Amino acid sequence: MQGLRWHLNNNIDSDSIKIIDRVQSAIKSLKPNKRDSFYDGTSDMYRNSPPNFSENLAKILRQSFIHIVLPDTVLLCTLMPLIKDNLDDITRSDNYRAIAGGCLLLKVLDLVILSIEGDKLSTDTLQACKQNTGTSTCTWMVTAIVDNFTRDGNAVYGAALDMSKTFGMVQWTELFETLLNHGIGILIIRLLLFIYTNQQFTV
Repeated sequence: MQGLRWHLNNNIDSDSIKIIDRVQSAIKSLKPNKRDSFYDGTSDMYRNSPPNFSENLAKILRQSFIHIVLPDTVLLCTLMPLIKDNLDDITRSDNYRAIAGGCLLLKVLDLVILSIEGDKLSTDTLQACKQNTGTSTCTWMVTAIVDNFTRDGNAVYGAALDMSKTFGMVQWTELFETLLNHGIGILIIRLLLFIYTNQQFTV
């Protein structure tokens, strides 16, 4: 991780500094009535703000990219446990999954980054779950394949890999190096690295 930080801090030039002019479109794309995890407000507050709000917010985000700093309150997320199966034992911790609610300003930052570098973050064509698709699409595809083989009298064999609880074992250093190899702006990667190493959670 230290080697990655050195590389990022020593390979910055004036061309790396992107002018953030996409804040207004990022705010408009926020889903309505989404509550902030820390501040008393919802996404409607952003969506109905006057034009000078997005202009000032763009200045703040630009400085965040350059100076690698965000307030602690922006980096605070709230983990909310949700029951997986209501028919199962609700006293078992394995019957819960956590979703994270974050600061709306951090969501705006995510959308701005995606608008700048989204063309470099495309997924593999074989990936089934993509934007505007759900698990029903994947289920239909599997069913169609099975039907195709069984109609011809062929046996169908399936294999499943249980990847539960692997998220915490991801090597984040490799993720940032992958972003770097995809040509993502160094200032953006440096800020993302700051966010990942300084984010705090409450439950």
